[in-house]
Amino acid sequence: MFDSKRSNPNQLQFLWLNLALFALTFVRLLNADESISYDYRHYIYFLDEISRLKLNAFVASAAELFSDNYWADFKDFELGFILLAYPMTLLMESVVVYAVLASVSLLIKLEVLRFFEVDLYKVIVFFLFDISLFECNAIRAGIALAIMMVFCALAVKYASFSLVLVGGALATLFHTSALALLFSGVMAFIFCRAHIRRIGVLLVAVSGLLIMRNLDAVLEGAGGKLAYYLVLARDYDRYTGASGLNSISLMCIIFALFFAKQALRGGPGSGVNKDAVEYYYFAMTLSIATGILILFSGIVAVIGDRVWQLVLPLLMLYTSLCRKLSYPKSQRRAFFDLSSRVDLYYFTNLAVNILLFYYVVIGLFIRFPLSNFFSLLVGVEELTPLEAF
Repeated sequence: MFDSKRSNPNQLQFLWLNLALFALTFVRLLNADESISYDYRHYIYFLDEISRLKLNAFVASAAELFSDNYWADFKDFELGFILLAYPMTLLMESVVVYAVLASVSLLIKLEVLRFFEVDLYKVIVFFLFDISLFECNAIRAGIALAIMMVFCALAVKYASFSLVLVGGALATLFHTSALALLFSGVMAFIFCRAHIRRIGVLLVAVSGLLIMRNLDAVLEGAGGKLAYYLVLARDYDRYTGASGLNSISLMCIIFALFFAKQALRGGPGSGVNKDAVEYYYFAMTLSIATGILILFSGIVAVIGDRVWQLVLPLLMLYTSLCRKLSYPKSQRRAFFDLSSRVDLYYFTNLAVNILLFYYVVIGLFIRFPLSNFFSLLVGVEELTPLEAF
């Protein structure tokens, strides 16, 4: 829909920034030890374990278990990550494999942000967010997010929303929580193509509330990792997270209202790019579904947390896309005139930026630090490795 390289003269500077962050991440993780995060030790142990397998034994194990794997001390591993990591373990030490996977995953995501011309402030915040949650901890989810972001960019570049669905399907091979992205994409595709966008919003909201109302039964019926989370939360008070009205659910509400204005009023004379309506509707669906999860998930708030971590970067992409397509500089007027669509964008952007700062900087680095990636600057936090998940 737009040519990112041609429209922004600062793209080369952003490229150098991305390469610098990639190099920093690779060098830091290459010299990491198990104190760097909660999950790092578990991943290194897993990589060590599969590196000892002969090819025929690996193929037999993967074929037998398909999407779940019980090597090492993990409860389960998705097939995509296993197939990606195993050949690398035959060529490199586990520490190097981890550093390569994490740094390349980060670079891919940063390059997608550059394609969408995301603001520098959000790029820096995203780097802190991504390092803390994904590259130092949930690297499988980080790779799933990288795949999804690439296909979101391809979908915009080639004006084909179906590529979003392909990305969602591939992402699920690396982390189960990407199913939420695929589900939201399918809903957006169906409701937009069937021209029932307003009814679709109601169906998404009602379905989400009904699922939350019977969440325990849904998780038990789903089995696998979802049932495992329920047992840990209900019986052992583990991974309960924080549900209800908080910075995350507030961001979901703001995003949902903003994208609803774009998606539901898109059409001739609306000022909304007609080719982008499906993407805005997808973003709105993600915001609504995630918001409901965060608000009402109760003791299993960890499920909402997992989904939110994948959803936030996508919402950042589509906010930037919306700015580029629907709010040219020539239309900028008084900042707080909310009757203006243009000014509503800037109000939304300001509110999200404030909440992002609180969530990432205050939440992930001060109140609940998840890694020691920046230990040389801020000192070392004592992080006791959790049971793998």
